[in-house]
Amino acid sequence: MLEMYSSLITPLVYIPNSQTPFAAIQKKGCQWLANLLRSFVKNKSLDELKNELNKLLQNQTRKIIVIIDDIDRLNNTEIRQIFQLVKSLADFKNTIYILVFDKEVVVNALSKVQEGNGEEYLEKVIQVPFEIPSISLFEVHKFLCSSLDTIISELPQEKWDKRYWTNIFHGGLKTFYKTIRDVNRFINVFKFKYSLLKDDVNAIDLVSITAIQVFLPNLYSQIETNKSMYVEGYKDSGYGRDRKQDLKNEFDSLIENNANNYPTEEIVGLLRELFPPIRSFCENFSFGDSSFSNWRKEGRVCSENNFDLYFQFSLTSGQISKSEIEGVIESANDYDRFCSEVERLKNIGKLSIFLERLLDYNKEIPEDKAQIIISALMENGDSFPADDDEFYSFDNITRIGRINHWLLKEIKDQSKCYNIIRKATQNANNSIMTVVDAIIWLGWDHGKWTSQDPKAEEEQKVNKLQLAELEKMACEKIQTWSEDGRLIKHKNLFQVLFLWKELAGDTIVKNFLRKATEENDGLIEFVGKMPSKSKSISGGDYSYRIEYYVSLENVSKYIELDQIIPRLRSIRSDDSFGNFTEEEKRAINLVLDTYDGKIKTRF
Repeated sequence: MLEMYSSLITPLVYIPNSQTPFAAIQKKGCQWLANLLRSFVKNKSLDELKNELNKLLQNQTRKIIVIIDDIDRLNNTEIRQIFQLVKSLADFKNTIYILVFDKEVVVNALSKVQEGNGEEYLEKVIQVPFEIPSISLFEVHKFLCSSLDTIISELPQEKWDKRYWTNIFHGGLKTFYKTIRDVNRFINVFKFKYSLLKDDVNAIDLVSITAIQVFLPNLYSQIETNKSMYVEGYKDSGYGRDRKQDLKNEFDSLIENNANNYPTEEIVGLLRELFPPIRSFCENFSFGDSSFSNWRKEGRVCSENNFDLYFQFSLTSGQISKSEIEGVIESANDYDRFCSEVERLKNIGKLSIFLERLLDYNKEIPEDKAQIIISALMENGDSFPADDDEFYSFDNITRIGRINHWLLKEIKDQSKCYNIIRKATQNANNSIMTVVDAIIWLGWDHGKWTSQDPKAEEEQKVNKLQLAELEKMACEKIQTWSEDGRLIKHKNLFQVLFLWKELAGDTIVKNFLRKATEENDGLIEFVGKMPSKSKSISGGDYSYRIEYYVSLENVSKYIELDQIIPRLRSIRSDDSFGNFTEEEKRAINLVLDTYDGKIKTRF
């Protein structure tokens, strides 16, 4: 009966607007539809159907309660329709309507579309009014916190910094939440974003960024498009116009133009907590490398590595997530498993960024994992891609050396450091450059390979005797590589020869090279390792240029030039030279042209 009745009154809600040119057509259409529907209910009138319904409802043992919420969010005509339906068409026995609305909004709407006073009309419809008091901000904020607790219930406590949350919330975040509706708007968006990003971002920062997105969407877009301002702040270039004041003016303008009637001081307070780098031009404040490292590790939005994730919902190609880094570190409980993870990262092009980000966690990696990480990287490092395409980038051998340095720095016991490197050196059968690099890093502590004084003994990772033992092991490794033919083919041949010469003397190195270059194939291999490359960029250029050069002065420390130059001339003049690879031809031409003075080396 209710369904039948509703089908008959449905056309009546489409009250035509008399101001439109189609009002008459709309009216006739509604009447026709109502007549058509009545034909399906044996031509009963609305009153007859309503009386039948009332008899049925009168006999019900329970009340029917109908709740209509958010009436004030409808347009004026729709508000009038709601009250007309309740007052005239749906006034049934044993039926109670709870109508929820902002009285002021509804009265104004009824006054505009209903003849007479809107409040008087409302009094004829509403039998028992209840004035609900405004909820306190304390209760709103309590509701916000309880809603957040439900969403992040599985987040470990140590990943929710209570001190930081307090600073963020009272620093400006709380200004957005005035009503329960504000909280619900925010929670609906946050719940979705958190489900996608929870493993890779800082939860508190995601709360803050989501609040800005919901309540200040224009500012949210401005933050996204001004990334450098928020993750770098002000950096003194040392020349030219000072941009500090420019940045300050630009920041102030962004806030003023996008505050959306919220207090600007609250928004600035929130952003200063969320993006500490902006304090460099707002407060003359600066941060060291350790701060940037911590922000990366904690998944903070103010880190250049994490920023885009908060706005894109996914990592761009070549990036690595916080959860993936932590997962690989966790795999270091087992040597083979960690090696497998490293190989996977290498295959998908994420190894270099992992090696960079690994340094953020050096203080948290225990000794047993440090042993596995160092051993695995030293064993496999020579097979890692060079990855030095960027102008100021490190190569992966250098990255491994930095990791070794910082992991060992956290281990204060020299004997433990010695044992870790000794074991890693013994197991490094597939790499030699990583061993050489580790010995050079350790030697720096003792004043070797540098003009600086040795570090204090307590700051040295190994003592003199331990360093001597490791140097001896390195020489034995190099000797093995020289005998089985791998050394002359190694891409970092000259770096290895440098350490070998310093530790074992000139004679052993020259004897090796004399034997290795007796045949032309060996000589070509050796010459192929001579060229070095430099990068340069000119004003107005967007990319750098690569220039190759040969330092014959350096080469002459290992081999007599007069013994190989005539042979290289003969090789270049032979008809078979055209069949050489481009790299081989370039290396031979560089050596000969530099020797002949056609190319002036800058080194």
